Amino acid sequence: MQLNFLVIGDICVDRFVYGHSKRLSPEAPVPVFTPTDVKENGGMAENVYNNLRSLIIADNENHCVNSIFSESTANKIRYVDTKTNHYFLRVDEDNKIPKFHLTEENKNKISKSDCIIISDYDKGFLSISDIELIFMHKKRNAKIFLDTKKNIPEQIFRVVNYLKLNEKEYNSISEYNRSNYRDKIIATLGENGACYNNVYFHVKSPKNTIDVSGAGDTFMAALCYHYMISENMGQSIIFANEKASEVVSKRGVAIV
Repeated sequence: MQLNFLVIGDICVDRFVYGHSKRLSPEAPVPVFTPTDVKENGGMAENVYNNLRSLIIADNENHCVNSIFSESTANKIRYVDTKTNHYFLRVDEDNKIPKFHLTEENKNKISKSDCIIISDYDKGFLSISDIELIFMHKKRNAKIFLDTKKNIPEQIFRVVNYLKLNEKEYNSISEYNRSNYRDKIIATLGENGACYNNVYFHVKSPKNTIDVSGAGDTFMAALCYHYMISENMGQSIIFANEKASEVVSKRGVAIV
């Protein structure tokens, strides 16, 4: 069966400037950075999209992946030591991102999708009311997965099937929401795996962590893809843990 996936969210350019520093500046006690290489990737929602497409291609499947992205991008620039992969500095250039509009084209994409993945980095593209509009225009049995940096009001839980949170985000929501919607919340815990419905899923074969950039996007893509095929959340979290573990062993924002 062919599945239609839709990834919605704000996007960025992830730029990694690799180099080294061998001296301090004479003007101030800061290292003088010498760049030697630059790598760029599509980040945020675009990284979810790229990982999802990669998983589908690897399985030789013909599922469809569409997108509704912000028209302009933010920039995340990291200055990284080539030898150790330690960051000297990260610079975020948050360009003004135009707001989401529910055009006829976007309505059509939403209404035809079996799985809608909302990757909301809270850069101004999506509002809470936009997420509610997406819910109103989806087809009856379509699943909505949300990963958001926003403060989460209770009504969000009524319009999404699953909400992915990192450990800090999970700890910031109310005890009431944690208890009443525990069957909708997947909390990622870094090297400790993930938690769902009070069950912990540990990483089976942890790898050396080199760079965690974009690992949450990989987890999200793998989770949604596997769940839509298996309809088993436990197995899907195990699969997502494995794929996130793979990318953290690589430099930069890696695609699984």
